[in-house]
Amino acid sequence: MRSTLVSSFLDLFAILFGLCLFLANCRLTSPSSDCLSDLIVFFFFFFWHCINVRTLHN
Repeated sequence: MRSTLVSSFLDLFAILFGLCLFLANCRLTSPSSDCLSDLIVFFFFFFWHCINVRTLHN
């Protein structure tokens, strides 16, 4: 139970860190289609990660 709690916390931290990096990148560059494509890629990997974690714990 403790290891799953720690791994869930680390996963949440990694997701928030990735989102912060994405937002920092969007603020540095002008809002354009590149920013939108980065967001799409981020959410693709986010949902892919959530599916992997869910299947791993079941």
